[in-house]
Amino acid sequence: EEIFGKTNFIGVLFESDDVFSRESLEKLNEIGDSIEAHIPYAESIYSIANLAYRELGRNGYEFGMEGLLISSPLEQESISSCIVDDPSLSGFLFSESRKEAWIMVPLSFDGVEEIPNEFELGELVYATVSSIESDQDMIITAVGSSVYAHRKKAEMLSDLSKIMTLGAVIALILCIIIFRRWQAILATLALIFLAPAMVFGALGW
Repeated sequence: EEIFGKTNFIGVLFESDDVFSRESLEKLNEIGDSIEAHIPYAESIYSIANLAYRELGRNGYEFGMEGLLISSPLEQESISSCIVDDPSLSGFLFSESRKEAWIMVPLSFDGVEEIPNEFELGELVYATVSSIESDQDMIITAVGSSVYAHRKKAEMLSDLSKIMTLGAVIALILCIIIFRRWQAILATLALIFLAPAMVFGALGW
């Protein structure tokens, strides 16, 4: 909240050898377009590739219909220099090393009949960003409280399933060693699987 001014936002951390290179700017623009197309709650896209006249006091980068940068190398270098020299942007919207940049997306739910919960929104954002292909030297990371909530839930469920599976295998081995009779083994396994199923089933109901 201190950095972005609000918590109701999503973002993308973009990393590359140089975020001001032609390939990086085109990828930043592609990510912004994908977010606008798939996340209806995105109020605006704010990144070095999408800076408008209001921030620069001049025209920004221009992209063609296919998302390719159509600004000439000279124009690109001039705009990049203007952004780098702006103290309000350097160290905030991109790192001074020029290897990291933010894509910040404020969210607005005005006029939305049903506001998605944090997990649904996080899943949508994570899936949208993860579907974007990146070059080998680029790293794209979705961020935001909703994204963290979704990832925490998904990773906890994944870890829980692994623990339950490992526990079931160990229980089966112990049953075979201790009881040796198939009737006793089946009865014990039935208890092992039915007990949590009944408990969690009742809680779910």
